[in-house]
Amino acid sequence: MGRRLSADNRKAQIIDRAAALFSSFGFNRTTMKMLAEACNISEPALYRHFKSKEDLYGAVLRSLRDKVDTSFLAQKVSASDNIEKILYLVAEEIFKTYLEQKELARLLLYSSLERHSLSCKVFEMGGCLSCRSWLPPWNALVNLAKSEKSMPL
Repeated sequence: MGRRLSADNRKAQIIDRAAALFSSFGFNRTTMKMLAEACNISEPALYRHFKSKEDLYGAVLRSLRDKVDTSFLAQKVSASDNIEKILYLVAEEIFKTYLEQKELARLLLYSSLERHSLSCKVFEMGGCLSCRSWLPPWNALVNLAKSEKSMPL
């Protein structure tokens, strides 16, 4: 018989499996029953860790957010005064994030299509799920463009 997981390890397992299911089926089509089965636990056991599907979805969003770091992008962008280079750096980071974080990319797409009550949370969360992480590079780009006479903003 398999070893029992600690509460923290079980919670991490649930979040990982939920991220896969939410990114494969979306929020609306993913059920707590599906989530429990994916973790080989009962639904009541799942509810001991997360009070609702919305609560679990929030934990998944936080987990995905924590996997993405764009702080270095702000440093690179701030160090450059070349608009083309800045645009290239920002585009490169967006593509890199989508390639490296496929679950995140799929979750973003599902959230924008489903329009459920938590869709806006995907875009309000910190990290790459939010405008907050892109504000420093974006502000640097806008300020640079404003300083150039040829690019009115």
